[in-house]
Amino acid sequence: MSYTEVHDASGSAPQAVKKPATWPALLTLLWIAPILGEVFSWSTPPLRFIFVPTTIFYLLSLYGLGAIFIREIVRRRKLGWGNILLLGCAYGVFEEGMYVQSWFNPNWPGLSAFAAYERFFNTNIVWAAGITAFHMVFSITIPILLTEAIFPNIAEKSWMGKKGLIFSGILFIVVGVFSIIMYGFVLYSKKGYTHPPLIPFLLAVALVIMFGWAGTVIRFPAFPSLPHTPPRLWTLRIAGFTITLLYFLAVYIVIGKVHNAYIPILLMIGLVCYSVVQSMRWARRAGWDARHRLALASGAFGFWIAVSPVAYATGVPVVAVVFLALLIWLAKKTSNYSAGKARNSYSNTP
Repeated sequence: MSYTEVHDASGSAPQAVKKPATWPALLTLLWIAPILGEVFSWSTPPLRFIFVPTTIFYLLSLYGLGAIFIREIVRRRKLGWGNILLLGCAYGVFEEGMYVQSWFNPNWPGLSAFAAYERFFNTNIVWAAGITAFHMVFSITIPILLTEAIFPNIAEKSWMGKKGLIFSGILFIVVGVFSIIMYGFVLYSKKGYTHPPLIPFLLAVALVIMFGWAGTVIRFPAFPSLPHTPPRLWTLRIAGFTITLLYFLAVYIVIGKVHNAYIPILLMIGLVCYSVVQSMRWARRAGWDARHRLALASGAFGFWIAVSPVAYATGVPVVAVVFLALLIWLAKKTSNYSAGKARNSYSNTP
């Protein structure tokens, strides 16, 4: 807990006022990001995530620090959710195209039906597009949104000091270099993947730089508010769930029937663009606040909670029940917080 000095109008001696601690929020985001990105996607079983120290360290260093850095950049520069989405794209390319190189590795275990598509320039472009969109939403944006909903009083503030950023940055880079070496040259060498293809790898680096620059520099204009009221919270929850369901249904149904890689890519890009544009239009409506953002994110995340019984053998449904309770609690907490802000704003109006 840190302190700051506050002077009152009488000119009396300054009084020390406690600043709210930010480390609980940092720890929460550090854990929520890999749980949503790895456990709910069935990539890492819950027991392995909890009890295998190397898995914990690696996933927290990758997902957790990635989400923390993106949030710090956006909040320090007073940017918005559009910037978080762009930086989430950069993270998705960073992880899958550079760190673990699933874009290029034909033996990557998570490819499943995606492996049927022809590779363009040594890259599975359908997988690359799909997994980047997944990380943008579920590994970065929703974990940040949920964590800020848990800690609304410090949601718009920076949570890390300079020393913490430097130390975490060094750790993130060290883990990244180790990951590139292991996934690019060691783990799959006996299966034929001995090194990443140079030109596609450099193109992935260029995409990270492009999305990173856009997410850091671009300031989206503040459009005038629309006279309409925001959709009902349950309408937003259903919308978030439906878009996510359509995204995965469209991709996997098309994968089973169409071998032209550009069709699923266009479907994925179309659904993502529609979702972003529609969300921006809703956000312009008078009265849109954290309640509505949480409802939309809860619906999208609710898809993974709904399908969790499919992975019953791994224990994911148990984690899903915990997060369902978290979403219910957050809905009530956010509504109460927004109502309190509205009352304070009304009472301070001259």
